[in-house]
Amino acid sequence: MGNLPFKDKLVLILCSCISFIFFISGFLGFIASDSSVSDFAIFLGAAISIFCLGLNPKIFSLPLKFVLSQATSPILFKSSTLNYLFLSGLSLSVFGLIAKYVS
Repeated sequence: MGNLPFKDKLVLILCSCISFIFFISGFLGFIASDSSVSDFAIFLGAAISIFCLGLNPKIFSLPLKFVLSQATSPILFKSSTLNYLFLSGLSLSVFGLIAKYVS
């Protein structure tokens, strides 16, 4: 991570902080009040998705054509692992939304 440009480090730190805030607010809402599991699942899925976006900071600085062609390399994980984590976060949020509005 030492060879990253300043703007990529800034994106990584910003996305990590935002995802941490999402997780903590969802967790405290679940513990302190009578929030349901679906609300916590929405917050957790959003936190995972935002954290995964931060692990590939080139997404925010490259044109969309290069981002979609898998030309960027993530920081800690392989690109396929990062995609699985991102999609699991999105699916967890969608599951939470469906569970919230069905019941």
